[in-house]
Amino acid sequence: MTLGSIQALMLGAFALGAFGLCGFAGCGTPPGVFIIVQNQVLTPMCTVPATLGTDYRGEGTLDLRLVDDSPEAGYMLFPLLQNDFPSTGGDVDGNRIALSGFDVDIGLPPNSPPGVLTDAFTAMQTSSDIGGADPLIEYSTLTSGSVASGGGNTASSVTIFPGPLAARIRAMGVLSPTKHFWVMASVRARGKTLANDVRSDAFKYPIELCDGCLVVDTGACSATNTPGGGGCTPGQDSFSACCEVTGTLTCQ
Repeated sequence: MTLGSIQALMLGAFALGAFGLCGFAGCGTPPGVFIIVQNQVLTPMCTVPATLGTDYRGEGTLDLRLVDDSPEAGYMLFPLLQNDFPSTGGDVDGNRIALSGFDVDIGLPPNSPPGVLTDAFTAMQTSSDIGGADPLIEYSTLTSGSVASGGGNTASSVTIFPGPLAARIRAMGVLSPTKHFWVMASVRARGKTLANDVRSDAFKYPIELCDGCLVVDTGACSATNTPGGGGCTPGQDSFSACCEVTGTLTCQ
């Protein structure tokens, strides 16, 4: 073995040792080790696939007209999580990540056009009433589950644009089926190994907001013409059939 080969092996061993110590000694989650890989597309049975290679969505659309103002409503992300901490071997996976929640931060993409909504989101970033960002655009949620080490994958779900925020934006009356506005959600997963708190890299996900762009008006409601559609998550990414009762649109 040459001197260069020996030096390379020593450097590799040192790097692995430092990596392992970081995982257990609390010196932070190394970049690229705990990640949200992508936003999974639900199966026809409305389950979240937990494997790589399945369909994923790179951006979303949220129709504010189809979303109620409850905290559980809004845009749902179905993150595929990956744990690339090294496997510890043995009966107990010391680097398995027990999930505890998500941190969500909703902001603007670069070069957002000036206007009412840009001003509104900018103001919400520094809400003087609470001395920080408005909790509708910066918040944490709880979850459970775990992700095995050594490249394990787990799928989850989290609301990344809540219903009350959708209602607030809709009330401004500046969006329409043809006038849209983009926001950028930044999502991090939180959890813990046997000895260390961990937090994933930020996953950036663009969402296009509109008011009525996913609505399909099918005319007067009747026994054979009822509201429906929208897939597993009405109001986001898929069209919803709506019908009219005395001139008022009724959607699923």
